[in-house]
Amino acid sequence: MNVRSQVYLSFIIDNYETLPCLNRLALSRAGYISLRFWGPGVFRKEAEAAIAGNWRQILPGEQLPDTIASQCCAQFAVTRQAILRRPKADYERMRQWLIDTLLVDDVSGRVFEKLWAYIFTGEAVHCPPPQQCACEYFGRCEERTWTQPPESLATLPSWP
Repeated sequence: MNVRSQVYLSFIIDNYETLPCLNRLALSRAGYISLRFWGPGVFRKEAEAAIAGNWRQILPGEQLPDTIASQCCAQFAVTRQAILRRPKADYERMRQWLIDTLLVDDVSGRVFEKLWAYIFTGEAVHCPPPQQCACEYFGRCEERTWTQPPESLATLPSWP
């Protein structure tokens, strides 16, 4: 079974009685929200090096920020307005970079996982606290400790 499908099914099972709802008004205000608060740190150094080494090809004319930080992974919600803040040609260039890159898929995928928030918001650091995100975006306002993923996710195999 696909690992990502396992994660989706585990989330449904673990949260079946209290499934969170996406707050569309909060998404509308933010423009972009991550649907993950943590994730595996695999290929982190390789992805960071690839971002620095390929910035001019991916985002020409934009200054490479000193720090790029956002929540993990490529599960997110984004508004039409946030997508349209960049011209279509930017996305076409990014896609062509992905097609042409000699980086292994795991690393090129991580490059975009680290860049999605920047691409849609223009913010180099986009890391709202997990408790704030859970409450504002999903209506899960109970106090929680977010130091690690839920136990059910910790037992799943590592992402490729």
